[in-house]
Amino acid sequence: MRQQFEKMMIMVQQALPGSNVNNNGAQAIDPAVPANNQDIIILGGSNAPGVKGVSNTVEKYSIVEGKSSQLPGMNLARRVSASCVYNGSDSEAGTDSIEILKMNQHPLRWTMFDAKLPVKLSAHDVTVYQNKLYIIGGHNWNEDKSSDAIYELSLAPPYIVKLLARMPQPRRNHRAEIVNGKLFILGGSTTDKSKDATDSVVVYDFIKNEIKPCPSLPEPVSEMSSVTWGNMIIVVGGLHKNNQDLNDVIMYHIETGRSDRLPSLKHNRRGASAVTMHDVIVVLGGANDEEGNLNSVESFTMGDDQWKELPGMKEKKYYATAAENVDEIRESQDVINVKVDQIQENVDVMKQTQDVINVKVNKMKENVDEMKQTQAEMKADQMAFEAEVRNQFQRMTEMLNQLHGRNITNNAAQALDPPVPDNNQDIIILGGIYAPGLKSVSNTVEKFNIAKGKSIHLPKLNRPRAESASCVYNGDVIITGGFDGKAGTDSIEILKINQDPLRWMFDGKLPVKLSAHDVTVYQDKLYVMGGYNWNENKTNDQIYERSIIPPYTAKPLATMPQPTRYHRAEIVNGKLFTLGGTTTDLCKDAIDNVVVYDFIKNEFKSCRSLPKPVCDMSTVTWGNMIILIGGQDKNDQVLNDVYMYDTGAEQRQNMPPLIHKRTGSSAVIMHDVIVVLGGWNKEEGYLNSVESFTMGDDHWRELSGIKEKRYFANAVVEPRN
Repeated sequence: MRQQFEKMMIMVQQALPGSNVNNNGAQAIDPAVPANNQDIIILGGSNAPGVKGVSNTVEKYSIVEGKSSQLPGMNLARRVSASCVYNGSDSEAGTDSIEILKMNQHPLRWTMFDAKLPVKLSAHDVTVYQNKLYIIGGHNWNEDKSSDAIYELSLAPPYIVKLLARMPQPRRNHRAEIVNGKLFILGGSTTDKSKDATDSVVVYDFIKNEIKPCPSLPEPVSEMSSVTWGNMIIVVGGLHKNNQDLNDVIMYHIETGRSDRLPSLKHNRRGASAVTMHDVIVVLGGANDEEGNLNSVESFTMGDDQWKELPGMKEKKYYATAAENVDEIRESQDVINVKVDQIQENVDVMKQTQDVINVKVNKMKENVDEMKQTQAEMKADQMAFEAEVRNQFQRMTEMLNQLHGRNITNNAAQALDPPVPDNNQDIIILGGIYAPGLKSVSNTVEKFNIAKGKSIHLPKLNRPRAESASCVYNGDVIITGGFDGKAGTDSIEILKINQDPLRWMFDGKLPVKLSAHDVTVYQDKLYVMGGYNWNENKTNDQIYERSIIPPYTAKPLATMPQPTRYHRAEIVNGKLFTLGGTTTDLCKDAIDNVVVYDFIKNEFKSCRSLPKPVCDMSTVTWGNMIILIGGQDKNDQVLNDVYMYDTGAEQRQNMPPLIHKRTGSSAVIMHDVIVVLGGWNKEEGYLNSVESFTMGDDHWRELSGIKEKRYFANAVVEPRN
């Protein structure tokens, strides 16, 4: 966690010059908050359960003194409202009325604003941009439903209001922030229930008048609070779709869509209020199931490694709103005005520079065709060179084997001592089915050490998964799709092995909801093959290509010769081999097909078939070979067959059979040792047994079992950074 935060702070320092960053990446700020900007105004909210607990009280809280003073109460009691600061006033929006508090008038007093919201709203959000008030989403009391509207309200007479745009989906209890002149809308729920929370992020472009999707938040969340810091939106607390109160703090990068985790809050909080003052975030009130409505306050200085508890407010405030005092805002506006004047003075110079650039661009365009031709020739030469290198390497390996007298058996399997290096003996096993029935899908994860024959539990997946597919990329374990006991899912979870503490996080989605598919990583792309498409209720014949890095673009790459599920796919020598499987959910429709997809030519080619139709098997690769293990044939017989498929010569060779028959097992290869875990057979039922085979031996060896029985689970070798 600290290593990730240090990297993040270094990037922030580069983006915001002039920040003093010490050796651990924490930004040293002295003082953290200017003396003229240390007060927060907290408005309304619920101070107790029930409708009668809605408050009209207003406090001014000093974060330096840790004390609150009462300000004049509002005309109406308000909760789940929205507020903002405009031109030195604090405008409070609720029902369809708007109240305003002019901070420079004496005595202070809330007055009803002449304008009204276009409809009666709660659980919405508002923000001010270019002298306009923008109202986003919420619960529309006129129509008794969640709103998908973005309204624009002029803050000067005649207070014109208009419908500006409609969001892709209605949402309430969300957050909205203006960054770099664009309106970002994050999370929330489509109804008044947490189970309908969303992780979606969209951005509205005022100039183009269009809404575009952005990379999602790490998890569905509503009732959170948010602040902005530079090009970042910081999402604080909230309520997960499983109805759990959160203490998570997420930094969302608007330019890349990446989400980084900041240190967690001391208290779980939903419906809290938050402001940022210079580089200090202050979170006030809210509620959680353990403590009820809160009056507690905590702060976080950007660069620190923990939140700090501050003295509490006078009253408990849940679903209140908060705004910082406006003195510094006025000073910042003066600075902005000066910079705007300077920018306008430079416009003519920029236009002249643009003319020079246009001339150079035209010259560059003249050379494009020549560059493309040269690039094509270079790519052809590179492919020929890589092929020759592979051939030379294979011949060299054969010569070295002969020179060193390595023990090669008749089936070309190599006997090694020791078979597995000490630093690579751990296997991570994920999910699966442990007993009959739909409710027996597991979200548990264990790490199995083959030398010690022992398992330890790792953090659980966020959702149960069986018939999913997993892989390793860049030191991270990735699990995709699968069946959760109720339906298929398109979600992807990722476990960063080097983070502390370990935790599974949602990381994007598959193009469709899939189970019984397979995935593999090649050249920084995730390839998704076949499976059962829950969106269309049929077996999938598509290969999808999905970027592993933001913005996580996905596209259909190719159509397989026939739809396939419960198959296996492996990359060998830069080509994608797809083996066996079934065209339906029945073993009688199992196939013996082998096809290879050429990424460069974008075409499929049929290869020599497997010895017999098979599905539900597991596979590993060893050099140019794909080793197929167990499975079920089209007669519904569970197999202990193991054979090696030579992808170059398209030859098949039997290997020693498994000790146990296995279908739906998981397999990995560690150096020259194959390890097979779990599965199912008719005689023993669900399996937790483990067996291994060292290439060159004549039999499999029984190892100690894993903690839990696992059928249609996933397994990967623990990545080492």
